[in-house]
Amino acid sequence: MQLDRPVVELLAGLPAWQGIAVIFVGFLALAALVHTLGDRFVRQVTTRIDGDVDDIVLRSLHTALYVSLGLVGAYVATDFYDISPGIAVPLEAGTLSAIILVWMVTLIHLGRRVSTAVPDSKYVDRQMVPILQNVWSAVVSVVGVFLLLVLWNIDITPLLASAGIVGIIVGLAARDTLRTSSARCRCISTAPTAWATTSS
Repeated sequence: MQLDRPVVELLAGLPAWQGIAVIFVGFLALAALVHTLGDRFVRQVTTRIDGDVDDIVLRSLHTALYVSLGLVGAYVATDFYDISPGIAVPLEAGTLSAIILVWMVTLIHLGRRVSTAVPDSKYVDRQMVPILQNVWSAVVSVVGVFLLLVLWNIDITPLLASAGIVGIIVGLAARDTLRTSSARCRCISTAPTAWATTSS
């Protein structure tokens, strides 16, 4: 992340711990500013859109954004000064890991809240909601864990092989459930056509 020259000169003249504190506090102030302006923006946007889904999405995401800004400040601070690699590397990796975990938890909760808030209609089968929630949570968790493993330089080749075997086993075990869900989706998709044919 590039900083303006006067800012760089000012920070370079400070002891490392003071400069890190200044950068971190600066990003916290930026996060607070975004929080204030973001709340106003969310209120303006959500009042113009019917339903609760948009309100849930915006309010869930902007909290993670504010937390991420604070964590980015810690990352930039450790990257700016020449800190011992034994301290800087784990600290930077830990900061990025925290950002990944924040967004992983946020997206999992977001998926569950959105699927719960979707209104009942002839296009939405409420019995499918738990399945969709579990699939969404599983996908987000797998991606998040994958990013964490890559970040910490952990070899994921054995895990990928094991995941492939487990996926085959789960797929074979869930054939009946998937067949039932597929049939239910077809019934839902053809329901409006059948209603229109009957009414005509």
